[in-house]
Amino acid sequence: MYPTVAELLPVWARVVGVVLLLGVLAVLGRETARTSGPARRWHAVYVVVAAGMVLMYAANPLDTPGFSAAGLLVFVVALVGVVAVAVAAVRHRGAAAWLVALADVVTLAYVQIPAAVRPVVVCVLFACYLAVQVGLRVTVAVRALRGAPQRASRTLVDPGGRTVPAEPDARPGRSDAVVPIALAVLALAMLYVLSV
Repeated sequence: MYPTVAELLPVWARVVGVVLLLGVLAVLGRETARTSGPARRWHAVYVVVAAGMVLMYAANPLDTPGFSAAGLLVFVVALVGVVAVAVAAVRHRGAAAWLVALADVVTLAYVQIPAAVRPVVVCVLFACYLAVQVGLRVTVAVRALRGAPQRASRTLVDPGGRTVPAEPDARPGRSDAVVPIALAVLALAMLYVLSV
């Protein structure tokens, strides 16, 4: 017998998820307010993704066999977001940070699809993508906490949404680790929902 949604996503896990995702929402909202230009738009995309995941955990759309109202709302918003982020990626000449944001919005839309109709192979691919994202974002956060200068490859998971590497003599600090940690938590939340 397969486990039920109540066993896979119990109330305590949903409550912890909502609290963590509200923290992610606060961190990304603060970054959206503090930055400007493309970085502000990049963070705003992740604010919407975090809000969608808060709604998903709070409303528990997994307890119905088809799309729930909350799941359908997040799915539609995510599809609109896919178009908006794709336009931003084209405008910024396919910058890596925008391509990652596009993949994350597509992932948000995909996790809203009822589990019964999701192909397993596609779920595995999304799970691998999210696991890599978590690893990269945690690596960026650890490097920032250690005060190590970031490499040019940092643009893939740039905590500031910038598509150029930081100045070579700029030393990151604890505040530079907050956004990548928040993004790692967001990816973990999507990974958990994808796996149930």
